[in-house]
Amino acid sequence: MLDYLGLAEVSGGTLSLIFVAVGLFGILAGGVTDAIMGDRGFGMFGNGLLIVMGCLTGLYAERFFFGVVYPRDIVLTGICAACGATAILLIFGVAKHWVRD
Repeated sequence: MLDYLGLAEVSGGTLSLIFVAVGLFGILAGGVTDAIMGDRGFGMFGNGLLIVMGCLTGLYAERFFFGVVYPRDIVLTGICAACGATAILLIFGVAKHWVRD
């Protein structure tokens, strides 16, 4: 899996730092999303987890549809990650609405 993500040559310390940064981003984005969504959301940690999962899904879709992505394609990468996170939050939000009613 690390080969697929391009992280096979990264040291253990750097990899740990990447995971901590992704976790902090998820919590921060989850807090902002929780403030926006209110009762329709899943709480700060739930929204953060869904956002990180959505970003990873968007990045996987980007690589699947566009092939190798280069560092200069940062705008495309950001758009794919944001669309994936939005789609996951929308899907789970609608599912929560259907289950609750």
